Amino acid sequence: MTLLYQIDNYIVDVARNQIIRDQNLSNEFIQTLPPKTMLVLTELVNSQGQVVSHEQLMNSVWPNTVVSPNSIQRCITQLRKALTDDSKQQLIIKTHAKQGYSLEVPVKFLQHSTNHLYQPVDELLRAEVQGEGDSKKENSSVSKPLYLISLSLLIIIMAIYSYFSIPVRNFSFNTLTPITSSDNLERNASFSPDGKFILFHRYDGLCDNNIWAKEVATSKEHKLTSTYGFYSDHSFTVKGDKLAFMAKVSCKKNKKEKEEEKEKKQKGCWNLMTLDFKAALQKSQQPELIVSCDQGTLSNPVWLSNGNIVALNKQGSRWSLIKFMPGAPNFVPLYTSNDKNYYHLVYSHKTEQLIVLAINSLNEHIIDIISSQGELLSSHVIKRPESLTPYKMLTPIIDPQQEQLIFSTGKRLLVYLF
Repeated sequence: MTLLYQIDNYIVDVARNQIIRDQNLSNEFIQTLPPKTMLVLTELVNSQGQVVSHEQLMNSVWPNTVVSPNSIQRCITQLRKALTDDSKQQLIIKTHAKQGYSLEVPVKFLQHSTNHLYQPVDELLRAEVQGEGDSKKENSSVSKPLYLISLSLLIIIMAIYSYFSIPVRNFSFNTLTPITSSDNLERNASFSPDGKFILFHRYDGLCDNNIWAKEVATSKEHKLTSTYGFYSDHSFTVKGDKLAFMAKVSCKKNKKEKEEEKEKKQKGCWNLMTLDFKAALQKSQQPELIVSCDQGTLSNPVWLSNGNIVALNKQGSRWSLIKFMPGAPNFVPLYTSNDKNYYHLVYSHKTEQLIVLAINSLNEHIIDIISSQGELLSSHVIKRPESLTPYKMLTPIIDPQQEQLIFSTGKRLLVYLF
């Protein structure tokens, strides 16, 4: 048996984290939602018609964890989308400003065997109604004692939970605390995947820099690169054992080197490099050349979960996606668009998908979701704020839960759910 309940014209399968919609009672549509989102819905169902506070949702869905209120908002957005609830009219889930949320439609609890789970919704409901009629007389003699026992157990559980639950801590941020004490310019900071190190680039001038790591627990610093170079943003492997980044030759060149560079016309030439992170923590390492810029202009490398590296590659005036497999002599094309020019790339290890930003021939900014095998999964025009010029490139980062992108426009932060 599987616990099901009905909300409006939808069947919610708690065990499978699914919401089942029957369009015109003929074309069934099933959506699978994240477990946390389904837990939020469960809290609303258990208090249907009543306001469920932000604090209650935090304690129930994220117990003993400090999370941002944005996590609740994201779950509500996903539920409204699955239930086709208008965020303005709010006919199903209503927002109560500075209080919480409430479920505004009645809920009917159902029980049905799993082999009938994907029947059309009208058949499922008819079966439930008929089953209720057949069993009403049989269960009438035992329903009241069972109800009283269940209610007593629920009250006891709620009392125990309320006693031992840890209240959500309220944080206020009013001070910025430096974590390094160098007089040099420091940029491109990020955490290692395990959260034990903060990586950053420490500059000597305008372009020459070394990559450093700072231990969070001890504040000890490690210089990872043995020589100065013009290193770009770095990307970790999913295991956190290697880095990938682009690099130019150091800006500190003598006259002969500058003349040779001018002759080769490689002023904007970036090489794809990697660095053994664990080895560099013990002793500074010389980055390893993976792909030379002689093979084409490269940018924005990211590690995939399978150990391959994907980057942007410029051929002529168009940027496309290429893939490099360690041990192979050359990179191979991954995805090219005839009407879009890509300019930024991030990777979600959770979904194993590439999120790529591009500009089309109409100067619209596009966000494409591409699989690690090079298949275009979706493509959407980004609705940009009116205050943001169409020539402003967006360079988002992916959040730790890897369910949304965070953009900076220079004046404000924007979030994009994908």
